[in-house]
Amino acid sequence: MNRKIAMLLALNDSFILSMKVFLISLLESNPWFSSDILILSDGNLSDDNILKLKKIYSKIIIIPAKKADYTCCKPTTQQWGYNLFYRFDIFDMKSLGYDRIIIFDSDMVFLKDIREIWKDNNLFSACGKHLGIPEIEPGNVIEQNRKRFNCGLMSFSREFLNPIHKQNLIKLATEKSWSSDQPVFNVYFANDVFYLPQKYNVVSSIASVQSLKEACIIQYHGFTKPWHSVEVEECFEQFVKDEINKKVTSGKLIIKKLKHIFDTYVEKSKKYD
Repeated sequence: MNRKIAMLLALNDSFILSMKVFLISLLESNPWFSSDILILSDGNLSDDNILKLKKIYSKIIIIPAKKADYTCCKPTTQQWGYNLFYRFDIFDMKSLGYDRIIIFDSDMVFLKDIREIWKDNNLFSACGKHLGIPEIEPGNVIEQNRKRFNCGLMSFSREFLNPIHKQNLIKLATEKSWSSDQPVFNVYFANDVFYLPQKYNVVSSIASVQSLKEACIIQYHGFTKPWHSVEVEECFEQFVKDEINKKVTSGKLIIKKLKHIFDTYVEKSKKYD
């Protein structure tokens, strides 16, 4: 029996270019894809941009975030202009009737088939967080020797979509200061996650030549994004600056590859403007 699976993304107008790249690369790499895409909107997604997205893929459903539930909690990181705690709303979505809802970040580019993720039967799955990226929260030190997951891709079964999780996550989010939802998810679900192969979430900031060869999905990780107003090369320098200091030659190759991938889909997206 075919399962009913949906994607869920948090989105506003500041990420519209990345979302177009996301959709075009997803459909090119996965011609079988026909799932609903749920957009969790904070109210700052224009009708014009929704229409542009629906020109690329028609099965997009806009779901308003329940902002009133989050008046008491907001992440300390504001660079993205979106309260990522709104993603806790996923646990109110069981009534939508999906067998599985998979959260994706919109700063992702698809390079290969992701059908394996659609076949996953675990209650909650995610990719491991690259240990090269520190995660120290004010007043909340997450143990450095414990494996953690990256919230750029999180897959939840219908059975796991319980509103009590949302209540508990909001409670945890209000107890201390957190940079984003990622450390909150990691603390709360530390013992519940099944780890997917890393190729499904290769973060650009510490990508290697080998990991890019294997990658099914690249996440353009970091505060500075390639669609922001600064020069694209400057963004990618920031993405891999630590690795570049160690491996200048391979670092430059990675920058070139990452830039080429993103630029290719930006060019393809222009016909939907």
